[in-house]
Amino acid sequence: MGAVITTLAPQDLPTLGLVIVTLILAYYIYTRSNDKQNYPDGPPTVPILGNIPQLLMSKDMSMIHFLEDNRKKYGNAYTIELEELRGLWYRDIPSFKNFW
Repeated sequence: MGAVITTLAPQDLPTLGLVIVTLILAYYIYTRSNDKQNYPDGPPTVPILGNIPQLLMSKDMSMIHFLEDNRKKYGNAYTIELEELRGLWYRDIPSFKNFW
């Protein structure tokens, strides 16, 4: 019996690329979601971009307004992500001590 050898046709390459990108993105989301268990709550993030879209949509695209709006929603301690950088933001010393 002969072995069946298949080759990829040029029209199959975009589909293969889409499958690979989807698998990589799913793995990224899975690993990042399991990593957040010990952090305080924060605004929802976009994969890879983090909270950059929310920052750009805040008043005057100001980091100060973005942080103040999140403090009102999530309290004095919360987590934000800017691309791959995760930050814990504390408004005062007692909230820092309570978290740690």
